[in-house]
Amino acid sequence: MLTRTPCREGCPRWVNPSRASQQEYADFLTKMTGIYKESAQKVTNKDVKTAFTDVLDDLDKLIGLLNTDENASASPDYESIQDSLDTHGEALNNLCGFTWDR
Repeated sequence: MLTRTPCREGCPRWVNPSRASQQEYADFLTKMTGIYKESAQKVTNKDVKTAFTDVLDDLDKLIGLLNTDENASASPDYESIQDSLDTHGEALNNLCGFTWDR
C-alpha cells in the first residue's frame, strides 16, 4: 500500500487510497497524466509550460516506478520522486496563484 503523510496546508499528496492496489493507482495516474498532458499543450506562458512539464516528468517517473517495482513505496526512488513532485507542484501552483486553502 502506498501512503504518505499530508503535505503542508492539507493539500492532497499524490497518495494511493488504501483500498486501491498499486496497479490501480498506476492506472489512475496514467489516465490523469494523459489529461494533464493534453492540457499542457494549450499552455502558452513559457514559465508555466516549463513548470507544468516538470510536474508531468515527475508523474511519468512515478508511474514508471509503480509499473516496474512491486513494492514501489519501499523504494528509495519513491520518496525522491514524491519530493520532486511536491517541489515542482508548488512551483507551478505559485506561478499560477493557486492555493489549496480555498
